[in-house]
Amino acid sequence: MKLEGLPPVVTRGRLPSLAAVVGTGLTQSACLVGSALVIRSLLEPLLDAGAPELRTGLIGVLLGLALLAAWCRWYERVAAERLGNDYVHQLRLEMFAALADPAALARRGGGRNQRPGIHMVRFSNDLTAIRQWVSLGLARVVSAGLFLAGVLVAVALIDRPTAIVVVLLVGAGVAAVML
Repeated sequence: MKLEGLPPVVTRGRLPSLAAVVGTGLTQSACLVGSALVIRSLLEPLLDAGAPELRTGLIGVLLGLALLAAWCRWYERVAAERLGNDYVHQLRLEMFAALADPAALARRGGGRNQRPGIHMVRFSNDLTAIRQWVSLGLARVVSAGLFLAGVLVAVALIDRPTAIVVVLLVGAGVAAVML
């Protein structure tokens, strides 16, 4: 078997894990927006000396949103790890299959007699780094990007001038990081 480049991160088998990461990112943004709306609803009656039973219900909703956001954060990590582990499993199988052919290994090594075990140990460390990149890097960037987009859309629906300022500030921050 010939190993050419890295396999794609998004495959049919990894779609459920990726969908879980996407879903938790969107749910977390919905929880944040819901929490903001509930807090606003809690503060308005306090200023008008409103009904205490309304505040009790809203505090329960706020607690529920906080618990849902915490669960989403936990499950995002589980799904991201599953995504990274599945990706590295596929990559490991392909790499070991490519290393299992001693003749091909000797050709790649310029004719020297190389032992596959040396390469397999090196690849184990490299695969750990790749798994961390998929689990801790790529998956979190996807989730955080969707979280940010969801919050920006919600802010735009609530207060357009504030949303414009936030988008400009986030854009400037992204531009500063990219430069």
